[in-house]
Amino acid sequence: MPPVLVQSTSGSGSGSSTGYALTVTLGSATTAGNCLVVKAGAWAFTTNPSISGITLGGSAGNFASLVSAGTGASAAITSIWADPTCAGGQTSVVITTTGGAGATLGAVATVEEWSGLAATIAGLTDKTATTDGALVTSTSWASGATAGTAQASEVWAGMVFAYQNASLTITGPSSPWNNLAQVTYTPGSSSYYMLLSGYEIAPSTGTANYSGTFSAAAYYDVAAVTLKAQLHAGDPPPVPPYFLTPWMFATHPRHPAIAAGTGTTSSVAGAAKPSAFFVFFP
Repeated sequence: MPPVLVQSTSGSGSGSSTGYALTVTLGSATTAGNCLVVKAGAWAFTTNPSISGITLGGSAGNFASLVSAGTGASAAITSIWADPTCAGGQTSVVITTTGGAGATLGAVATVEEWSGLAATIAGLTDKTATTDGALVTSTSWASGATAGTAQASEVWAGMVFAYQNASLTITGPSSPWNNLAQVTYTPGSSSYYMLLSGYEIAPSTGTANYSGTFSAAAYYDVAAVTLKAQLHAGDPPPVPPYFLTPWMFATHPRHPAIAAGTGTTSSVAGAAKPSAFFVFFP
């Protein structure tokens, strides 16, 4: 069964000192064994902080960073974290930042709870892609394509963080991507910090690219990660394609007619050197 999005929510806020922590409250208590995916951007008026840790119900659980984009001088330092096999009965997610400088520091985030994802960080993370806008404004944005994914039914997760001195609208990729509601936060001083996140439950393998446009030019950072589904008892493991050359056809024990030089494919029998190959997907 493919992964299912159980719930999602968002939060934003700011403070006046380093070590700012943002609390995001889920609408329903978590189910034990599910996976939390947190997409967040940390920013400051002078130098951006980074996200140093996330807890669920006061515990770090299995949280780990999967991918990040940006630097202290970018629009923000953005990152996607996950907590596979999360604790149950919890609603409070606390995102802690470290470092940074300026009169105001803050964070904007979305939190998603998923069922059906792999149970460990090592088993969960497949491919990643990032783009740092590097303090150059643009009306379009993209994470860039990931490498080819390892299996079907992965969750392709993406986020874009934008900064500008006026509020703007972020448009994400069209179906089969699903985009959550845009989060916009302003601490005043004509500064607007905006986040859009999305996901696709991919029916087959491929390359993920989270991309879209801004209604006006903005500074930005983009990150994407593909997340593997949980394999259940009885499910076959992902099998890569294998390659058969004419020589392999001629000697393969499961193709005696070919090996014996009979049938319509007898021309490949006894081939001394591979001159072509065929790709088969089991």
